[in-house]
Amino acid sequence: MTTHRSSRKEQKRQQILTAAMEMFCKQGYGISMDAIAEHANVSKQTVYAHFSSKDQLFETCIIEKCVTAGWGGTYLMTPVSLILCCENTAGCFKTCC
Repeated sequence: MTTHRSSRKEQKRQQILTAAMEMFCKQGYGISMDAIAEHANVSKQTVYAHFSSKDQLFETCIIEKCVTAGWGGTYLMTPVSLILCCENTAGCFKTCC
């Protein structure tokens, strides 16, 4: 039972991340959490259950994109490193979207 719940929770988290990445790529940071939730087919409450703020969701999206692009690692955990990561990859979203 716990495995089913955790896999469903991870599936929801991935749905949110996928939707957020798509929406951030298309419309930028100004996209609303409501729109991200709708695109992910989850409630806004579910989005906030996984990510405490839009900043945290955006940061997670950038980290995921940078890791996928081969810039992964623990150095990504500071805002300055996130900026450097995106500058070094010509913008994680530009190269991955």
